[in-house]
Amino acid sequence: MIRQGTTISLFLFMMVTVYVSAVRAEYITMSKTGQMTCYTEGGTIIDCKNTGQDGEHQIGMAWPNPRFIDRSDGTVLDRLTSLMWTKNAQQIKGTMKWGHALAACNNLNFAGYTDWRLPNAKELLSLIDYEQHDPALCAGHPFDKVQFLFYWTSTTYDAIPSHAWGVYICNGYAFNYHKVTDGYVWPVRCSQ
Repeated sequence: MIRQGTTISLFLFMMVTVYVSAVRAEYITMSKTGQMTCYTEGGTIIDCKNTGQDGEHQIGMAWPNPRFIDRSDGTVLDRLTSLMWTKNAQQIKGTMKWGHALAACNNLNFAGYTDWRLPNAKELLSLIDYEQHDPALCAGHPFDKVQFLFYWTSTTYDAIPSHAWGVYICNGYAFNYHKVTDGYVWPVRCSQ
C-alpha cells in the first residue's frame, strides 16, 4: 500500500510514473515484462527457484490473451494498454529526423483516424517482451515490417534537450539520440 503524500518515481523503463496526492492514496499495477526464464551470470539458463530474478517472480499485471487484436483495417489494438498501432511498423516509410517524425505522425490520416502521433517512451517500451528478441515483441504478434534499428519516441531526453529517446525493437534497448539522427517512425493513437 502506498501511503498519502508519498511520491514514487519509477525508472523510465518500468513504464509508469505515479504521483500520490495528499488527498487520497492511489494503487498502481505495472505490466509484466514477459520474462519467464532465469540465467546465470554467464548466461546459462537455470531453474528460477530462489534466484530473485524477474523470471522467478514475474510481478505485474498479466497480459491479456490474446494481447493484440488485428482489426483488419491496417491497425492493431493492444488490449493491455488500449493503444492502437499501425499494423505496418513502416506505415510511414523510411527513417527521418525527430522533428519530421513528429510531423509525419501528426499529419497521418490512416484507417479513418487523424489523431495519430509519435508514441512517448513508455508507450513504445510497452510493446517490448523481454523474453523475446529480433524483434522483442510477443511471440505471434500481428505486426508487419518491424525494423531492427531504433524507432523515435516523442520524449525528449531532459539531460540533453537536443536529444530524444529511441527504442530498438529488436532487443528493447532504449537510448537517447540527437534529434537530427535518422530513426524509424511507428504511429500510435489512443483507442478510446
